[in-house]
Amino acid sequence: MAKDLKNIKKNSNKFNLQLPKLPRLLEHQITLDRNIQDEDAFHQGLIKECTIENQTARHVCFEEVVFQQVQFDQVQLKGVELTDVIFEKCDLSNVDLSKAIIHRAEFRDCKLVGTNLLEAGLNHVLFKDCQLNYAAFGLTSLKKVRFEDCSLRSTDFFEATFAQIEFGKSDIHQAQFSGTKLKGVDISQCKFESIMVALDELEGCIVSSEQAIAFAKNLGLIVKDQSET
Repeated sequence: MAKDLKNIKKNSNKFNLQLPKLPRLLEHQITLDRNIQDEDAFHQGLIKECTIENQTARHVCFEEVVFQQVQFDQVQLKGVELTDVIFEKCDLSNVDLSKAIIHRAEFRDCKLVGTNLLEAGLNHVLFKDCQLNYAAFGLTSLKKVRFEDCSLRSTDFFEATFAQIEFGKSDIHQAQFSGTKLKGVDISQCKFESIMVALDELEGCIVSSEQAIAFAKNLGLIVKDQSET
């Protein structure tokens, strides 16, 4: 376990992210053999190879916790606080994490299809090799968040606030950015045929030459190749 955590930290030191602060040895296993209650707190432990289901609670806190191969089913954890946590190969699809506070966290090879993160606050968070199709980040604050090789097809970033965001080579086809300023955001390596964004919100966004031509054509411009003259 200690070796795995060491490798995680070594490989994720990009984009000046603060890494989850975890004990060198994390051997204590947390067993969720009861219903989670409002304002419950779980500290320094490992939750692995289990299903968390039919749970509804508010303002639960997980601190210095690693989730491994955990399936979440019919779970609502509104206002949850996730600090110094790692999720590995977990399925959080359709989980309600609205108004969550997520700080120094990593999601690796996880499914978050349709996950509700409305009005959440994310700070120093890494998503790597994750499926986030149809996830909801509307009205969410994302500061120093990196999406690395993720699928974000039809993901909703409606009126989100971005501060130092990287999408890398992620797939953002039909992602919704209405009301979200993309100034300084680099999507030049992203894969997409179309995204939902207003022209003024696209100002200052970093795109590839091919993407720039595609945007120009969508605006009704006729792009003329100089080799044709």
